[in-house]
Amino acid sequence: ARPIDGKLRKSGLDTGLAKLPVLYLPGILGTKLYDARSRCNIWGDPKALLFPKLEHASYALKDDHRIIATETLHAFTIIPGLLDTLITQELADVLIATLDYSLDRDLIFVGHDWRRDYREIGVRLDSEMQRLAAVYGEGSKVVIVGQSVSNLAMRYWLRTTSEENRSRIARWYAFGPPWRGSYHAMTMMH
Repeated sequence: ARPIDGKLRKSGLDTGLAKLPVLYLPGILGTKLYDARSRCNIWGDPKALLFPKLEHASYALKDDHRIIATETLHAFTIIPGLLDTLITQELADVLIATLDYSLDRDLIFVGHDWRRDYREIGVRLDSEMQRLAAVYGEGSKVVIVGQSVSNLAMRYWLRTTSEENRSRIARWYAFGPPWRGSYHAMTMMH
């Protein structure tokens, strides 16, 4: 990222996109899920993954809203001290170190319960776009990054959001979108 940034600055081709706010919508692995009634994580830590409570073993979506998305998983520990996987940590580190982004200021990870209806994610994206317009100005542009299945939510949101929101998108980067279908991720993981 540093050489690319340097070349853009030297060539005069820096279009200003480097410092636009970035909204990142993580995929299935990217957000911790917390059960408020049981007071435990059901997704996002090794204990929940290796020893799930019976009521959480299927990761099925319940009608109640006791499960909440709490924080972005930049890295996921599967077996402490033995097996970790990086989800968004490398991307965040590069943007912070090379382009001077700051988490939650101009690099916003939009955590969401990936089991919920895409319309709920769309409401969250609408509110984030309104918040960014208030901070950066009505005519400001935003870079959107979608990871894996969250790109389906992005595609739905783009079809249903206002023309104003669509016009504020400078770029949309879709990492690993399942445009042609995907495997049932939870079955594969089990």
